Amino acid sequence: MSLMLSAVRVRNFRSLAFADFSCNSSSGTVLIGANNVGKTAFLSALRLVFDPRFPVSSEDVYRAPGDLDAEMESREAIVDVLITPTNLSEDGALEFTPEWQLHFGRFISLDENSNQSVSIRAKIVFNRSKGEYEVERRILLDWPDSKNLNDYVDYNKILPRESFFEPLPVFYLDARRDIVADMRDKFSYFARLVKDIKIDQSLVLDFEKELESINSKIVDESDILKHLTDKLGMISKTLDSEDSKILIHPVTQKLSELGKNLTINFQDEHSDAFSMSNHGMGTRSWITFLTLFSYVDWQIGLRQQADKCYYPIVLLEEPEAHLHPNSQRNIYKQMKSLSGQIFVSTHSPSIVSQTDLIEILFLTKKYGKTTVKSVNDNLMGDELRKIKQEILKSRGELLFSEALILCEGETEEQSIPTFFKEKFKKEIYECGFNVISVNGYGKYKPFLKFAKVFDIPVYIFSDGEKIVKESIENVIEEVFGESSDDQKDKTVFLPMGDNFERYLVSENYDKELVQALEAELGEGVIENYIKTKNGTFIKRKPTKDTCSCCGQKIFSDRVRDYPENDAGYKKALLDCLKDNKTAYSFTIADNIILKNKDTGRAIPNKLLELFVIINNHHEILKEKI
Repeated sequence: MSLMLSAVRVRNFRSLAFADFSCNSSSGTVLIGANNVGKTAFLSALRLVFDPRFPVSSEDVYRAPGDLDAEMESREAIVDVLITPTNLSEDGALEFTPEWQLHFGRFISLDENSNQSVSIRAKIVFNRSKGEYEVERRILLDWPDSKNLNDYVDYNKILPRESFFEPLPVFYLDARRDIVADMRDKFSYFARLVKDIKIDQSLVLDFEKELESINSKIVDESDILKHLTDKLGMISKTLDSEDSKILIHPVTQKLSELGKNLTINFQDEHSDAFSMSNHGMGTRSWITFLTLFSYVDWQIGLRQQADKCYYPIVLLEEPEAHLHPNSQRNIYKQMKSLSGQIFVSTHSPSIVSQTDLIEILFLTKKYGKTTVKSVNDNLMGDELRKIKQEILKSRGELLFSEALILCEGETEEQSIPTFFKEKFKKEIYECGFNVISVNGYGKYKPFLKFAKVFDIPVYIFSDGEKIVKESIENVIEEVFGESSDDQKDKTVFLPMGDNFERYLVSENYDKELVQALEAELGEGVIENYIKTKNGTFIKRKPTKDTCSCCGQKIFSDRVRDYPENDAGYKKALLDCLKDNKTAYSFTIADNIILKNKDTGRAIPNKLLELFVIINNHHEILKEKI
């Protein structure tokens, strides 16, 4: 496409008191965020600008708690949209194609670098004489500074007519779509598409004769329809009109009425065809989308035949509704194939995993103000790739988190949610938290970058080895810069160089660990481990010495040694835990809590330290802990 909506600014429209949106992709923009952060309001803001028939009322003007009616009548809702070209001129400036230059004409603005653009404003104002709200649409002479937007009044003297918006149509589907309802709605995209089924006029008469013959044969072969025809024919005697007669048409007789009676059936390879009304909402919702795409494609074809410029703006609300995750992935690919610019609001990790990071706008709301985050230019290509491959591809749900807890290993990832529930008396997902094992201390960076870009609070529960601690602190400084001290305060390191298992043993949870292992591997698991493993070789370890011949490191053999004392037993326990993580990681937290419910030791101290930090920021518990 040769142009795009590159920026949208909203003031006092519905739930959006102040919000600036930057669109980085001409093909698609995906809006994500919790409920009631302004995703639907953003889609409606675009409808306000580009749909001259968009109805407005007092409900469309932002109202803060305590605002009086008199204040509301003087408040104006503003939506500004910046349209920019995607083509470069020979001089390297952004320039509209000739057909769009012809269409926009004197509405085109030039910046100091000769880049072209068109800025449109829609403003909702209260008309006191009429006692109702109205929409004023104007063209701005340039793109104003965000801070001074409300005071900007440098308008083009020429008002944009309805014909100005015709090549920029907006198409909207909300989350309550249903093709069965659309087939009955004369204003739906389905009805618009099929209302005028054009057939070569030379064939119409022949087709209608065939339909008449089919109708007659059906009536003749049906005793009921033939009986009904005879009885209804008695109207001729009532009206005393011998030339009149009753004709029953089981199928449409006139081709001009085909669109009114059109039905859609769906058949797979293993069943008969069924009407849409007999299918589930997933199929019906998907067919509604495909009907919209069909209508838009048809309109594009008509404009191309007439050699007219055309740029559809498609607004889709929660396309994942009623659909299986695999279908959600497929439907996003279908959406991206559509010409024009698409704006999608979604809660689907499956859809998010299919997007490019630059397409995502992340909306949050704090203290009533909506904030919009997107990937910025500070992320290099390799960092974008890592976030895409290591996070979004398989963990798209993280974008919907209120906060993240990062840890290094599988045991912590499985245990923290259970300890969290014990402390806060809530499931961790109820609070919007996600726990992620990064699978190694050297893999924190993409997750921290991800959290910073999308302004998601992140906490770290880390092993305490010196090399691990230094690595994580360096990454925090690199990613968070001046705010790195705040992030370090959200990081808990285990003491004395421990990993999580060694820490639990040092805190005298060894009995609970043994019981967790025995629950999965049988009684006497540690004794059997010592019996079979003691004195056996383990992975060789490099020494500081090098070979005088080849220059490579010299490795030394290592032998398992479990003395018959408490230290030897705990050493064997740690080795057994290391070899059997999948056997106990799901149960260890439950076992610790169960065995220590009344001792004050149900939650290990370092996890309590983490939960105190979390509660200080999120106030999950009202009282301090």
